[in-house]
Amino acid sequence: DSTSEQISQDGGIDMFSYINAKVFKIEVILKLYAINQFFSLIDLFLIYELAESIKRQVKSTV
Repeated sequence: DSTSEQISQDGGIDMFSYINAKVFKIEVILKLYAINQFFSLIDLFLIYELAESIKRQVKSTV
């Protein structure tokens, strides 16, 4: 009886750690994705600012 209990407990622990590892991987991927999105937003903002300053320069020279 005690051996069968041990096996089921070990299986449960393995399953739990497996799920934890999966969740952790998903969290890491999401964080990387969020950081990536954040930086692409900054890039867009910088590009926009650059375009605006070029427009201003063009207007001032014309």
